Parts: sequence; structure tokens; C-alpha cells
Amino acid sequence: MDDLTSSLIVVGVTGVVVAAIFFFTHQAKARNQSAIREMALQHGWTYTNISEKLAWGTRLSTKKWELVARSESVGQVGDSGSSNIQSDTRFTADWETPLEYTLLIGPRLSGGSPGLFLPPEFARLREINPNPPGLSVDYLCLADERLDLQVLTRSSILRQLSDWPDKNRPLIIMKPSGLEITVKGHRMDKPEELERLIRLGESILSLNN
Repeated sequence: MDDLTSSLIVVGVTGVVVAAIFFFTHQAKARNQSAIREMALQHGWTYTNISEKLAWGTRLSTKKWELVARSESVGQVGDSGSSNIQSDTRFTADWETPLEYTLLIGPRLSGGSPGLFLPPEFARLREINPNPPGLSVDYLCLADERLDLQVLTRSSILRQLSDWPDKNRPLIIMKPSGLEITVKGHRMDKPEELERLIRLGESILSLNN
């Protein structure tokens, strides 16, 4: 077998493998989107598939909240040949009545900082250590003096956070103006992921009913 024939075989096999990977990846994405659409229908949520030139993802919403899981291609293709993709998932909502306190719960990094840069407006917050005790190992909880800690400990929120997968922990910001839960660097694309985040968001909203 000469070099040309060998090269053609390698190219052909590589093409088949790439095509198979593309096919199965596309099939998996289609199944996930179908499952998300069905989940939204069952719960009465509005489902929107985000399909733009440089952005893709999922939007779920009700009259009370909106969840956007989105990836976007930004900037130039890098030196390695890979595109620069930014992804995140964000749940936002307004309170039915203004919240009387500010609370931030975020993934704890080494050194005690949360997983995102803290804006100056949170500089006055103090660290709290709600039960369960193990939660403070994974999360940093900051609140102002107006928070009644029992409101938080009596809810299911802390248990949900304790059960959250180690990867892609959420950053929760509760302010008088509204609620925001963000998972940076990850676009949720599986029904169980999205439902977990929505369940957390709705549990938090119930604190101020």
C-alpha cells in the first residue's frame, strides 16, 4: 500500500468519525431541547429556543420570573483555532413586595471570597453562618443586619444548596429591587439542571410572599 492510498484511508476514516460525532451530538441536543419543551408545557412555562447568528440557548419564563441559559461567540478566533465562547445561566425575578434586606450567597473560593467580584454596594454586608454547618464550607453567605436568619433556615433553600452538584454552584443575589441567580461559565442545557435552578428560584421567591 503506497503513501497516497494510506493517506486517503486516514482522511476517509477521520471524516467518518467526525461526521458520526456531529450526528450524535446534534441528536443529543435535539433530545434535550424536546425534553425541555415538554417540561415547560407540563409546568405552564413559556419556552423559547434562542437561535441567533452568534448566540444559542434556552429561555423559560412566567409572569413572575425569567431564566435564560445562553452561549455566545464573542471576539476573534483564538490562536489555537478555537472560538471564544461565553456561557452563563441566569434566573431573574422581581419581588411582589420590596425585600427589606440584602443577602448574597455565592460559591466560596480559597481565601473566603465568593465566585464573583463583589460590587461596592455589598461592602457593608457581614458574613453569616446558617445551618447546616457544612454549607459554610462550600458557600459564603453575606447579609445586612435586617435579615431574620430564621426566615432562611426554616426554608428549603439551604438544603437545596447543600445538595447542589459541586460543579457550577450558583451565585444568589437578593436585593430590595429583585432576585438574581447566576451560574457563570455554564449554559444549562439539560431539563434536570434547569428544573433544579427554577425550583431554587421559586423557593427564594416564596420567602417574600
